[in-house]
Amino acid sequence: GEDNAIMDCGYTEDLPKIDHNVLYDHYKNIITTSPIDIYVVGEVDIDSLIEVIKEYLSDYDFCIKPVDVNYGVKSAGEIRYVEEAMSVNQGKLAIGLRTGINIDNSNYFALLVGNSIFGAGAHSKLFNNVREKLSLCYYASSRLDKFNGIMVVSSGIEFENYEKARDEIFVQLDSVKKGDFTEEELEIAKSFIINSYNSYLDSPYMLKDYYYSMQFSDKVCSLEEAVARVSKVSCDDVVDAMKNVKADTVYFLKGRD
Repeated sequence: GEDNAIMDCGYTEDLPKIDHNVLYDHYKNIITTSPIDIYVVGEVDIDSLIEVIKEYLSDYDFCIKPVDVNYGVKSAGEIRYVEEAMSVNQGKLAIGLRTGINIDNSNYFALLVGNSIFGAGAHSKLFNNVREKLSLCYYASSRLDKFNGIMVVSSGIEFENYEKARDEIFVQLDSVKKGDFTEEELEIAKSFIINSYNSYLDSPYMLKDYYYSMQFSDKVCSLEEAVARVSKVSCDDVVDAMKNVKADTVYFLKGRD
């Protein structure tokens, strides 16, 4: 029932209704009614560039319609368990969690650091405990959706390790929620995020992507501000942000007999 349930590639059942006329009409509608965002990265003469852009776009009869950006934070209910079977050699375990926090929340950067401690890199608890120490998976990581307040854990496992890996992932999550991590783990987790932010400066695409995503936030935050806010996150901040993280769905893709 959420917008991000819609497949970005579309649906095969819609194909029969699409011919060259329908497609061309849709194309003309998209390019004349959609909001247009132009990002410029580098040392350029902005004024002259604006004139060039205006000239290129002068042949279009625009009628821009505002886009209703609809994202919201939902709470987790009772955990749903979903299993599917395919002809695969490796099991896939995915756990969807609701955090109650998105980019517009003041606790977002503390949640970002908490996720880093939990599963966002080779320094994380998922990597060092579930993968390295216990050898329960081939890989394990977690990521955040900054708009919908969703955390997703992804893992590749042997079929018979499903319950062990699932339970241990929750053990590691609980340890972060309880503040069972060192000051060193906190600093490494923050450095991981800050280095990632700083790497955006080497990529026009990543810079564009960052600032474009900020358009949908009520609290636009520059890259420099983001780094400063991550730097200030404390252990207590992480615990406060992570305490409401709750599992919504546990998904297991297993092999066929």
